Amino acid sequence: MEQIFHDADPDIEVKVRMININHGHNREMLSKCRPLGEYAWFVAQVRNNQADYSTGEDDAQTGIGSAIDKAIDEMPEDFEIKKFITANRAEVKDMCLTEYNEEEAMEMLKEEGRQEGLQETMILNIHNLMDSIGCTAEKAMDLLKVPQEQRITLYLNLSK
Repeated sequence: MEQIFHDADPDIEVKVRMININHGHNREMLSKCRPLGEYAWFVAQVRNNQADYSTGEDDAQTGIGSAIDKAIDEMPEDFEIKKFITANRAEVKDMCLTEYNEEEAMEMLKEEGRQEGLQETMILNIHNLMDSIGCTAEKAMDLLKVPQEQRITLYLNLSK
């Protein structure tokens, strides 16, 4: 797959410049666009508040929700975005929670991908040993020091 993309001529090339709009960065831009600067402040407050409400994995959603509520409640009255964020509190919270859930989901998917890749590599190694030295799957797993608890899954996948 990688070779296909490497050899192909692109139909379009795009250069993208990413700009850090986190609170405290690119102050000139954030000062010229007041709502963007206020939003950067809000995101920074949520992140800061999150540490105060982190009580463990079981209550992560509640903690983030409380961090968002506190940031909204502490937002200065003169912020242009306060009226909108306050009027749309539920949607703002939902958006923020979705963003945090998406990060967790992406991490989980990456880990699942790593595990699947390791399993595919193990299956390939077992097949290679079976073909090259004419041993059984059991003997190949012994040689590769595959733990007993992983063997059933590998046996099932070897026949695919």
